Amino acid sequence: MFSPQQKSVGAREILVAVTAVIGIVILLGWISAPRGAPPAAAPAPANLKADGPPRELDDPAKASRHADDLARQSGGDLNRLSEQDRRWLDASTAGHAKEFLVERLKALKTPSHPAHSKEKPHSKTP
Repeated sequence: MFSPQQKSVGAREILVAVTAVIGIVILLGWISAPRGAPPAAAPAPANLKADGPPRELDDPAKASRHADDLARQSGGDLNRLSEQDRRWLDASTAGHAKEFLVERLKALKTPSHPAHSKEKPHSKTP
């Protein structure tokens, strides 16, 4: 069967070859695997309703009207508002919701405030 020039492959050589092949397969799998899933988008807070307070950047005029309504509704007292309205107003005024309500209510009561005027505000074009 074997000629004198042929050498037989021993069990040790087979074990080394199989180990090398397995190592290469593992290395290639590790290199090609993604390093991590992208971070998931943060879910919207569950405590805010879809018809909740407006976002200032989306519609500043609507947010201003909402703030006027909150000032009238509260009578200048922050404790008369719901928790959701207090949080919205506090975030919108950078932590000055109480002072804002008092000042906004004063401004709304003055006859020169645009909310009292039936005319549209004048544009400042020359």
